[in-house]
Amino acid sequence: MEETVETALFLTELGADVMGISVDSVDDTNSASLSRLPVDTPVYVGNGQPFEIANVFRKKCPFFFITGHRNMVWAAEVGAFPVSVEKQIRYGYEGAAELLRSLRRAEARPVFAGTLHAAPRRLYKDTWFKRSANWYVKREVT
Repeated sequence: MEETVETALFLTELGADVMGISVDSVDDTNSASLSRLPVDTPVYVGNGQPFEIANVFRKKCPFFFITGHRNMVWAAEVGAFPVSVEKQIRYGYEGAAELLRSLRRAEARPVFAGTLHAAPRRLYKDTWFKRSANWYVKREVT
């Protein structure tokens, strides 16, 4: 969680518009980290179902998607540049430099995201994307 918040703050300092962050869980031990984010930064909590993730990407349309290794295909499908930081150093000067190099490499090679975005077949139909990302959760609760 701390690495996610730090990455978002770093990118904000560089002038990037952070459209949101996604974390697996939030509890009392890491809520202080979240309070350091700008108030209007959306925080998506939970591993999520693939539909939820695809729905958020489709509505937000990020330019870059920084992740470990999960959900890269959903970002690429909407035309975003997925960047995996799974095996990167994520702290200090070297971590910041490596992240920036990864962003530049992804932007310089748009074939992966562009190919998936241009693909005529989508895993979900447009009617699914008209729904709220968590519509099935609301149905189960009622």
